[in-house]
Amino acid sequence: MITHDIQQFSNSLAAIYANVAKPILDMFLYNYQLSQNVGAEGLFVLTVLMQGTTVLCKRFGTSSQ
Repeated sequence: MITHDIQQFSNSLAAIYANVAKPILDMFLYNYQLSQNVGAEGLFVLTVLMQGTTVLCKRFGTSSQ
């Protein structure tokens, strides 16, 4: 039935928002607030530290393969 298809479409559209758009929006809002509190330089330093930690964990961490 068409009403069932419309309901499935609406549920899928809501899932896209919940799984993709909302986390991206949260990330932008978090980074904006963080830059307001610690400044752009602080945000840059934190980003570099996070990226460096990620690289080290990938390089020296155990592999699940």
